Amino acid sequence: MTNTWIYALPAAGAAAAGGLLYAYKKGSRRLVWIFKPAASLLFVLTGIAGGSGGSYPVLIVTGLCLAMAGDILLIPQNKKAFLGGLISFLMGHVLYAAGFATLLSNASVSYPALIGILGIGVVVVACLWKHLGNMKVPVIAYVLVISTMLWLSWMVFFRAGVNDNAGVLIAVGATCFYISDLAVAIDRFVGEGFANKAWGIPLYYAGQFLIALSISAVRNI
Repeated sequence: MTNTWIYALPAAGAAAAGGLLYAYKKGSRRLVWIFKPAASLLFVLTGIAGGSGGSYPVLIVTGLCLAMAGDILLIPQNKKAFLGGLISFLMGHVLYAAGFATLLSNASVSYPALIGILGIGVVVVACLWKHLGNMKVPVIAYVLVISTMLWLSWMVFFRAGVNDNAGVLIAVGATCFYISDLAVAIDRFVGEGFANKAWGIPLYYAGQFLIALSISAVRNI
C-alpha cells in the first residue's frame, strides 16, 4: 500500500472509534458490534500496510491481531469472555515486547527503569485489589507483562532518540495503550460507566494505531 493508505486507515479508525463512543453513549449493543471490530480491523490493516520482512513487522502485526481478538471478546460482557480477552491481550503484549526487544541490545536497557514501571503497576494492583475477586492472579500476570512492554518501548525511544519517528511512535503508542488499560480495569472491576470509555477508548485506539504505524518507520532506526 502507498503512504496515503497508511494515513487514511488511522483516519478511518478514528471515525470508527468515534462511532464506538456514540454506541456506548446510546447503549446500543448492535452498534458496538459494528464499530468495535471495524476500528480494530483498521489498526490491523494499518500494521499490514506498514510493510513486511523481518521479525518486527511479523511480531507487531500478530500482536495487533490478538488485540483485535481481545476487543471482540470483551464485547459480550461475561466473565469467560473477559478472561479470554485478557489472555488475548496478554499474548499481544508479549509479542509487542518481543518486537520492541528486537530493536535493542543489552547495553541499551535500564533495569532500574523497569523497577520503576513495575512499581506503578504494584500501586495500580493495590488500588484494585479488593475488587479483583478470583481474577487476582490473571490481573497480576497481565500487569507484569504490560509493564515490561511499556519499559521496552521507552528503552527503544531512548536508544533511537527524540528525533526518530519510530522511537516516538513506539513509546507514545505503548504509553497510551498502558493508560487505556486503567480505564478497562476501572470499568470492569470498580464500576461500569461511559466516563471510563470516554477517555479509555480514544487512548486505546491512538496507542494501537501509533504502534501499527511504527512498522513503516522502524526501518529508520
